[in-house]
Amino acid sequence: MINRGARRWDIFHDIKDRKYFFNLLGEIHDLWNVEIHGYSLMDNHYHLLVHTPNSNLSKAMRHVGGQYTIYYNKKYRKDGPLFRGRFKSILAERDSYLLALIRYIHMNPVKVGLCKTPSAHLWSSHKAYLDKRQKPDWLVVSEVLSEFGRTYSKARRRLHDFVLSQESPDLIKAIEGKKPVSVLGTQGFKDWLKANFLDKISKEKIIPTIRANRREKISSDKILKYVSTVYHLKKSAVLRRTGQNKNEARSLYVYLLRRINGSTHAEIAHIIDAPSVGAVSQCLRRFKRERMKDSILEEKTSIYAADLLSYVQS
Repeated sequence: MINRGARRWDIFHDIKDRKYFFNLLGEIHDLWNVEIHGYSLMDNHYHLLVHTPNSNLSKAMRHVGGQYTIYYNKKYRKDGPLFRGRFKSILAERDSYLLALIRYIHMNPVKVGLCKTPSAHLWSSHKAYLDKRQKPDWLVVSEVLSEFGRTYSKARRRLHDFVLSQESPDLIKAIEGKKPVSVLGTQGFKDWLKANFLDKISKEKIIPTIRANRREKISSDKILKYVSTVYHLKKSAVLRRTGQNKNEARSLYVYLLRRINGSTHAEIAHIIDAPSVGAVSQCLRRFKRERMKDSILEEKTSIYAADLLSYVQS
C-alpha cells in the first residue's frame, strides 16, 4: 500500500517523525494483528507490505493516519488533513508477487534519489532484513527469507542480490501507471476472488439483524490494553491515581468505559478502584473541560473512541 502527503508535501522531516510512525506500526501489529512484511519511508510518502489475517486493514490504517496527523499538526502547528486521501492498496497473490513487491518497496528509496543502494536507507525494511539488530519487533521477515535459503546468512545474501536484480516492467506499470490495478495475481487467483467474494456480495441480499443496531460491550480489560498501548504505559500506570489527578490516560480510560460501554459510575468506580462514585463523576467532568480547552486532546479522544468501536480481538 502507499499513501502520500497532500499536494505531495513532506510528511516526514526528521528522525523523531519516522520513529513516531514506527511506533504506530507497532500499535496496529499489537492491536489488530497486522503482519508487516516490508516498509519504506520516503519524505512525502510511504510504502507498506502487510498481511491482515482478520481483514481489518481499513481500521488499522485509519488509526495510523489519524494518530500521525494529530502528532504532525501539533508538532508543526498545522491544521487539516495531512495525507492526500485514503491510502491506495493493492491485493496481491502471495506466491506470485510477494518477492517482487519486496524488491519494489526496497528499491523505491534508490529510485527517488534518497540513496545509492537499498541497504543505505535507514528507513527501509531492507536494512532490517540484512541486519537482525535493525529489525523492529513487529516486522515479519521469516516468510520472505525462507524463500532464499535455510540459513540466515545465505538467505539475506540471496535476498540482497535479488533486490538488486532487474525489476519487472509490468509490475512497475501496474503500480505506477495512470490506471493502477487493484489486484495483482494470476487469472486463477482473480477468478477465485470473484467467485468467493464479489459474486457472493452481489448475489446475496443482506438482511439487517438486531446485532447491527446493538451496542456490543468491549471488556474493560481490552479497553485498558488499548489505552496502555496508545500511551505506551503499563496497565498499572494507566490506573494510577496522582495527587493532582493529572493522569490523562486514566481519565481517557474512564471516559471510554462510560462512552463505549455505557458503564455506570458505580461500575467504573469498581473497575478503577476509585474512592467513591463521586470521584468518577468528577473525573468525567474534569476531562470534559480539558477537551473543550484543548482541540488536540478532543481530536485524539474522538479517534480513540472510533478505534475502539471497531476494535475486535479474540
